[in-house]
Amino acid sequence: MKITILSFERAGKSPYEKQIEEYKKRVKNRYDIQERFIKEEKGSNTNTCILPVVKDLKNTLVCVLDQTGQNMDTKGFTSLVSRAEGEGRGILFIIGPHSGLNKPIEFRYDYIISLSSMTFSHQIARLILFEQIYRSFTITTGHPYNK
Repeated sequence: MKITILSFERAGKSPYEKQIEEYKKRVKNRYDIQERFIKEEKGSNTNTCILPVVKDLKNTLVCVLDQTGQNMDTKGFTSLVSRAEGEGRGILFIIGPHSGLNKPIEFRYDYIISLSSMTFSHQIARLILFEQIYRSFTITTGHPYNK
């Protein structure tokens, strides 16, 4: 299954790159994870930056990560990933810029998900997303990591 993560941070600049690479390595037999990084331009409309990425994706579940989104626990996240995988769909996770996404969101999306009601830096949100992808993987494969 293909998972794409779109982030408004500079590629390779996170202090958490080692952990993220480790999570990618652990799930590579099941998930093809690709990352795309977009530079936030001052005064630009984030919807305009995201639209070209989303419009080209077919058969892909689009999930926006935003603290105002639906609270989702690990079980719900695992269900979402498993359902997409079972339907033969990919998933695009969008981590918005520091300034937040422009509201209203003017591109196609299926879910707005909150990782927490707390506010995280993009680097930490990205790390948490990778950890949850890995945790979802361990749950569906019966690995003891989740215990």
